[in-house]
Amino acid sequence: MKIIATALDNSTYEIGSILFCELVKSADAPCDSLSVKFRSKEIPPELNSIKAFEESKIVFNGFVDTQSAEIYSDEFIITVYARSSACLLVDNEAQPQMLFKPCFSQLFMMFAKPFGFINKTERLFSEVSYDIQKGTSCYGAMNNFVYAFSGRNLTVTPENEMKILKPSDNQRNLESFRISGAKQIINRGELISDIVYKINGSDSYSYHLESRSASEKGISRKRLINLSGLPPWQRESSAHKKLCSSFSEYNQLEVTLIGYNNFSLLERVIYPSFCSGEYLVSRFVFTQNENKKQTKLLLYREIDAKEINYVDK
Repeated sequence: MKIIATALDNSTYEIGSILFCELVKSADAPCDSLSVKFRSKEIPPELNSIKAFEESKIVFNGFVDTQSAEIYSDEFIITVYARSSACLLVDNEAQPQMLFKPCFSQLFMMFAKPFGFINKTERLFSEVSYDIQKGTSCYGAMNNFVYAFSGRNLTVTPENEMKILKPSDNQRNLESFRISGAKQIINRGELISDIVYKINGSDSYSYHLESRSASEKGISRKRLINLSGLPPWQRESSAHKKLCSSFSEYNQLEVTLIGYNNFSLLERVIYPSFCSGEYLVSRFVFTQNENKKQTKLLLYREIDAKEINYVDK
């Protein structure tokens, strides 16, 4: 992996003598992360941005959060941690305001365009007013809107393109890769069978979003949430997100591949000789040290929660 950092004075610094490198992408986190530890004869200048390439293709584009230097004999050990460019949207707060029937393009122009991002999402429109509350990040202001209308989250590519994160059109067979290990995980401890919520501060918890799928698996786990502080049109999507996210860890695979293997988040994959059915990539971790390179994938099976809405009488 080729890693190039840019200092505050815009000078570039190619990182060599890498001891350890880790690139992490996760479907439930807006920012990718890059950690790299390397030897150097001198302490590099203060680094601002960093990019990583694999066979000339950019795989990471972000900004340095922390940089440290330790001295060992006649050399230094430098450690750098960076987050992808989406950190600009996460770290900056959106101005609280009420927007009348906005579309996503409007939100993008307000909260992402000033940072140089490119809009590659579908056209989404609202027929109701959209309330952006105090403390909401620029990413949150856009992502909450997108999730309410699509049930999906936003992602930012290394090319600074903003897209809706959705399962891929094509399916890849893991058996065409060199696999060094695999593990199946069934986690029943996170499943939620019933979300009970209230929509007004003075009301009781009488609204239910129940999962028949969880009940069919013998799960009885209730969660109470107060949604009275949310705008009416966001309440149902918030309850839906909490219920469905509990299924993301139910049926998982961990697969370790030899070398660097590029996979997109939510890419469809199968591993017929180990587990039947289709899985989606929820986490991608590439690690490199002086001896080896490997790619670890965390996969999950998308399950229909079979939701039922009702109100206590």
